[in-house]
Amino acid sequence: KSRPDALKGRYTTESEQPLATRPAVPARIVRQTKFDIGYELDNVGASGISQVELFITQDDGAHWWRYGADEDRQSPFAVEVPLQGTYGFAIRVQSGAGLANEPPENGAAPEMNVIVDQTGPLAELLAVKPLNGTEGTQLLIRWRVSDKHPSGAPVSLSYAVNEQGPWIPITGWQADEREFAWKVGSQVPAKVFIKLDARDAAGNITSIMSEEAIAID
Repeated sequence: KSRPDALKGRYTTESEQPLATRPAVPARIVRQTKFDIGYELDNVGASGISQVELFITQDDGAHWWRYGADEDRQSPFAVEVPLQGTYGFAIRVQSGAGLANEPPENGAAPEMNVIVDQTGPLAELLAVKPLNGTEGTQLLIRWRVSDKHPSGAPVSLSYAVNEQGPWIPITGWQADEREFAWKVGSQVPAKVFIKLDARDAAGNITSIMSEEAIAID
């Protein structure tokens, strides 16, 4: 069976300890528990393909079980898992004549990993304060962001006159430098709210807003 409810008892919220160190397995990070796994079939013989099976592990290959068979035997293979976490996969193909590789044995490394991440980053605005200088009005915005699977450009800043917005960008998505010196333009109102958006590689976003309006002096 390929239904996730038939396998739910086999899943755990945390993976067991990984096996001994070995070459890294390609991984894809997604936010949804439903996703597709693509595959390509080469050297198909005259008897054709009778079955494409998917095997799954949640402990880096220490234990494997059969997820199911691809009914149409054409890429991609639709997969659904019940929990966030790291899942390893291996595909086995059987020819029309019954020739096939053996299923992965316990201890075998996955062919690929999919990380399901539905948890947003931890984010905190630390300070928003005037910055002394000769280049006009500036605010120094400081923050802290952490995540297990960070995005390459995980932080953006914006401002608004009230808590409901609309929010006007201060920066686009940028590297996490932990602080930003904002050169405040003349069109910015006398008091504004500051918002920090933090995103991870899966696309989860956490938004943090200043507790009160910041005076622009």
